[in-house]
Order: sequence, then structure tokens, then C-alpha cells
Amino acid sequence: MVGRLTERTMESIEMASTGDPADTPHLTSLISTFFDFLNFLPTTFHDPVMSLITNVLSRNSVCPACEDSPPRSKHHSQDCVYLQSRCFSPATLLSCITAACNIVTCADHATRILEASIQNYLNASCARSRDKDDVHCWWENIIGAFNKPVANMKDFIKSSLLHGNLLTLHVNSMSQHMIHGFYGNDDVINDESAHREKLCDSAIADSYLLSSWQPSEGDVSKLFVIWDHYLYVCDIIMKMVATQSQPGFTVHSVYDTVASILPTLDKMGVDKVKTGILGSIGISRQSQIPMEIRLSAKALSMYVKQWLARLDTTTESLEEAEKAFQALQQLPTTNKQYSPYTSTIEGICMMMSSGDSPSHRTFLFTLIKRFFPNKSHLKHII
Repeated sequence: MVGRLTERTMESIEMASTGDPADTPHLTSLISTFFDFLNFLPTTFHDPVMSLITNVLSRNSVCPACEDSPPRSKHHSQDCVYLQSRCFSPATLLSCITAACNIVTCADHATRILEASIQNYLNASCARSRDKDDVHCWWENIIGAFNKPVANMKDFIKSSLLHGNLLTLHVNSMSQHMIHGFYGNDDVINDESAHREKLCDSAIADSYLLSSWQPSEGDVSKLFVIWDHYLYVCDIIMKMVATQSQPGFTVHSVYDTVASILPTLDKMGVDKVKTGILGSIGISRQSQIPMEIRLSAKALSMYVKQWLARLDTTTESLEEAEKAFQALQQLPTTNKQYSPYTSTIEGICMMMSSGDSPSHRTFLFTLIKRFFPNKSHLKHII
């Protein structure tokens, strides 16, 4: 009864959406009132009702048969027409993002609603258009709808990590540390010291999120969103060192910031781990992290070490970079479970040994194209 009432209420909210920006405050207020009502339900209803809400928010607008066809040439099937009549509009999803940020009593509710709203907004937008300029607008709209959550921030981050809600954490970080040019935004920082501090804070925030990540039921491909932003920021920092455009940026001050991700990448890339009682006596077990992510982490670790070798040309840094490169190059031979990925590994090594190092997005594109080519939250990278 409660479940059906919840579903009908959400569908009624969608029917009330006009798509007119002038009506956005009213729509957001309506959704906020509905979310507040959930707090008065008995606790036994919280999880099933929240699962129902996220399922409704995540309704697909395109049937599997039409999913891979170009958006602007689609002749939608009857199944698609039916799905589109049941899914939430972009305007409603953006209002859900704003309303979820205002949930006071339960950070878990806020993060789950936010993740579902962000993900399906990207999915729905991707179904309509895949133009690169449009992709930038999708993220700008999401960040514009996102406010600082009123829930306890410690609980908010903990809940997001528990459920693998990395898109929510990324948007939360971007709302605080928006970096010029990342999504085609107009954020311009004139004060050089403030710019330098903002870049470092952003990199540290990403590094912290990655170090706190644990395998969960969430979509592991979302790690690429955090990796991409971290590498983007570090690339800016390294260019500033190379051009000496920021006197406060020296090799010594930047090296640790860029290298801070390495322990996390190396941990993610481990194939067998020793934990618990069996681990204490030297018995290891297969890592719970999917192989695609383990290989991506190994490759990214090698890429960052190549960066560091250019930043700090000491013998130690050069040896570390060469060691990481050779380990990746020999991986299909030293570990047979990676033999299906031989061509991908060879392609990566060929890029890295061709002279000019590829940009971080060219590098990530190689991995995403192989493992996660159809993810809407990765379209800004590919």
C-alpha cells in the first residue's frame, strides 16, 4: 500500500512538471515536501520505500533494442514510447537533486536519491544527444542544481562511499572546487595564490575519496570520473611547473600532490589480498575488485609514475617509471588471467613508448573504450 502510494505520488509530481524554468522553485518545493514526508514513515518502511524511489528515478527512457543507435536518427519503438511516458523529465530530475540536498535527517536517503537522479539525468541526456558541447552542459546543469547538503557531511560522505555513490561525491567536490575548463564552465580565478590553493585542495579531495573507496554494489566504472578529474588537476599543476607561471609551484611542492594517488592505485591493482585470519597466516584470496578496474589501476599507476619521472628526473624516479612500464608490458605473460587483455595492454605500452606522452584523457579513453564504452557518465572523457 505504502509502496504503491509512493509510486503514484512520484508519478503525480512528474505530471506537475511543466519544464518551464520559472516553475522550478515550485517543483523543487513540492519534491522537498514529499521527501520530508518520508521521515514520518516507520523505520521498517525506509529501505523498501527508498529502493522504490530510486527505481522510479532510474527508469530508462530507451529500450535495449534502440540503446546503441545514434540519438538523432532514432525511430523509437513502441517500447521506447511507453518507457518515455513513465520516466522522469530532466527538469524533474534536476529538481530532485536540489530537493535531496535539503534532506536533513538522513544522509543515506539524500545520497541514494542524489545518485539515482544524477545517473538518470545523464542517461536521459545521453539518449537525446551525444554532442560533446551538450555533454558539458549536462554536468553544468547538475552542478548548478546541487547545493551544499544540509545533512551531516561526515555521514553524507560515509553513506556515499558505502553505496558506491561516486557521482554524488564527484558533484559535491566539483561544487566546492570547480576548476576552470573542466566542463567548459566560466569559473575564472584571478588570484594566483587562490588558484594554486584551489587546485591542490581539489587534488587532495579526489585522492581522499579514492583512498576511502571500497568495492560495493555501485557501478565501478564511476571510478573513472574521479580519476579523470584528479589527472586533469594534476596536469594543470605540472604545466604550471613546466612554464613557471606560478612561482609558488615548485617540483618539490607538487611532487607529493601528484604522487598521493599511487598508494591507492597500487592497492586497487593487487590481484590477491591477505586479510582476516587466513591472511594472518599467509593465505591470500582473490581480490573482490573487478579485473577491469585492477588492470586500469595498474595502467594508471604506470602513467602517473611516468609523469613523476618527467617532473623529477632523479635516478630513483626514472627507475620507478621503467619498472612500472615493464611490469605492465609483461603482465599477460606473468599473469595468465590478463591474457584476454593483451591487445589493450600492448596498445597502452605502445602509446607510452612512442615519444610524446598521451594526454590523460587519451590514455583513459583507451581503457574506457575497452571496458565501459556505453556509460553516460563517461561521455565527457570519450
